[in-house]
Amino acid sequence: GSSWAPIPRETLPGTGEAAVQGERFVQMLMLLFALYGVVFGVAMIARDRDDGTLEAELSLPMARWVPGAARWTSSTAVLAIFLGYCVALFDALVGVPDAGALIRHGIAASGGAVCLGIAVVGRAGIRRGFSGPFAIGLTIATALLGMGIGLPRVGQWLPLASVLAGGDGWAPLTLSLLSGVVASALFA
Repeated sequence: GSSWAPIPRETLPGTGEAAVQGERFVQMLMLLFALYGVVFGVAMIARDRDDGTLEAELSLPMARWVPGAARWTSSTAVLAIFLGYCVALFDALVGVPDAGALIRHGIAASGGAVCLGIAVVGRAGIRRGFSGPFAIGLTIATALLGMGIGLPRVGQWLPLASVLAGGDGWAPLTLSLLSGVVASALFA
């Protein structure tokens, strides 16, 4: 006759339901990595321009696209390595439906975001304003990420939008690599 009663234990979610939740959490991490890619792209160029490193580097006897390609490659590689670790960890702990596709989407988003950061910094530097190009880069990145939700058929082809649009990740990864080549050429 007491006012409380034990509640029967609910069953734990199955592996399929847990994998969907794992995928959602990994997608949120990929969004953060993509936004951080914009930071990498903008900050590298602005910092090197403002401390004089960029002028010295461009005076070396090498093709002018090489420093841009090196910056894009190194930033994308660093982000890709840590993103791969995160996806592998979530796959091991919670499970994700297709870890390979998630990694491809994440690498494509990170590489595309670094390209975006390199592109928006343009001729601006810290002395001439860091926050303007940075805000533009984050706004464009956020708009592209939103396209993955709003227009998933288009978004699954684009490097940043594919994070939330789905697909196998090969097309956005290819476009991200091509955008790295374009960003290196524009850097020159």
